[in-house]
Amino acid sequence: SRRRGAPCPRRRAATRPAPRAAMEGTRENFDELISDFKTAVQNAKYIAVDCELTGTRLEGSPDSYTEDAETRLRKLCDIAEQHTLTQIGLTVAKDDASGSGILFTTYTVLCFPGDDDRQFSCQPAALRFLREHGLDLNRWVDSGVRYMSREALERKHGPLNEHDLPAESGLFRLWQALLAAKLPLIFHGPLDLFFLLSAFERRRLPRDPKEFSNFVKHHVNCFYDTALLHMAVPELQAMPQKLEKLFYSARQSHQLRHARHPLGAGLEERTKRQYGRALAGEDASMAHEAGFDSLLTAMLFAYLWALTGNDGVRSFADRLFLFRSSECLDLASAARGQSLGANCFDDLGGTVLVGALQSPDAQDPTIEMIARAGHDRYFYRKMDETHLLVFVRGSSDAEAIKHAEDLGLWTTPHGVHWQGLDQWQREVVYRHRRPSAGAGQTGHPAIAGGAAASMPASQPRSPQLVSDQAAAAAGAAPGRAALPGDADPRHQRGARVAAIRHVAAVEHRAL
Repeated sequence: SRRRGAPCPRRRAATRPAPRAAMEGTRENFDELISDFKTAVQNAKYIAVDCELTGTRLEGSPDSYTEDAETRLRKLCDIAEQHTLTQIGLTVAKDDASGSGILFTTYTVLCFPGDDDRQFSCQPAALRFLREHGLDLNRWVDSGVRYMSREALERKHGPLNEHDLPAESGLFRLWQALLAAKLPLIFHGPLDLFFLLSAFERRRLPRDPKEFSNFVKHHVNCFYDTALLHMAVPELQAMPQKLEKLFYSARQSHQLRHARHPLGAGLEERTKRQYGRALAGEDASMAHEAGFDSLLTAMLFAYLWALTGNDGVRSFADRLFLFRSSECLDLASAARGQSLGANCFDDLGGTVLVGALQSPDAQDPTIEMIARAGHDRYFYRKMDETHLLVFVRGSSDAEAIKHAEDLGLWTTPHGVHWQGLDQWQREVVYRHRRPSAGAGQTGHPAIAGGAAASMPASQPRSPQLVSDQAAAAAGAAPGRAALPGDADPRHQRGARVAAIRHVAAVEHRAL
């Protein structure tokens, strides 16, 4: 036998195969993986995380632009508590050996709940999605690394000693190693963070914005969301938030801007063997595998960081993107007792308008006109089948007003009526809060709460009402207070109010 402290014989070291643990972790090799991971995070810059899930939405409650940030917080908590993880991907980013580039090392872990009393839901569409992208559900159940939350472990064993965790801790050990690294965590979208906290800390998450934000800050040193951070790069603002498409667009933008100084992005040997062809676009089978998506997220962040600069990136710290919303979750603000919701468009230089499409035929020509004008003037989001959200750019108030006026002239003849996003939201909230229908009557009951109360996302919006009220605003001359609520200082933002009024005046002339 070998003496303690003596080096391993060179011959045996040379013939030993590389551990599979660095790529995919299961119950059989999890100890190897976590040891490898703890070594990899030393002197790292950040860690990107991606999770595959058994569900991503609530039945009968799709996301809507009428919902406020607190409503979204509650919905995200509900989704994370009702469903579970199937796979976790982690990509560690650190300086390469030369110090001039970044080296990425990726891990994928199959995970399965270890608390036999914990129940969870599975959405049929989510399971089909997982199967279509290669997840073996039998293997998930048989070989997934078991996990329990801190709450469940302490209920069974009392206060935890992080240096001597119970044998059944399983994947909780990886969560502890992730937090102990005290590195920025990078996500693409908000769900991953909520699922991790519900899986590894406590099943029931806080709903109060300040309490939730402080709960996150107690565990997570700092985080960034690439689905939101791309808004800091003008040529990427019009891009959809889909991870793979956004990654390739960000890489192309960096190559165009910094052709003489390319970003040195390299893959660790085992990571390259596993994902190199997929990253080059030669293997589509890795799409939506947690490890590959975490690698895309890590590399996307590197490109966005290079395009935006340190100060630009820091302004997005501890903020989470919200799908179908004009707001993001600002946990740093909420932790201080201030607003949870932050407007995504406030610092972009321009104004946000909502176009009500008066017929299905209006959508295609409107989108075509916006696209033809270019992203240096406009970008849009589809709100639903009858509304478009359009951001109108302008380097000055006068330019934003001119671009808004052009938009009205081009699109009003096609049956598009424009109004400000704030006004549109107030009208929808007011309409659903009117006591026009009681219990058992046709219509929607009034919603309890103040003006910030939001509407159930599944309720239909009336294009006719939006059209009628937009037409009433369009009858006002430029400069008159045509919008209800203009006295609120949040709506007195030069270009925004002026552009809305100019578009209203243009609609009036066109009619």
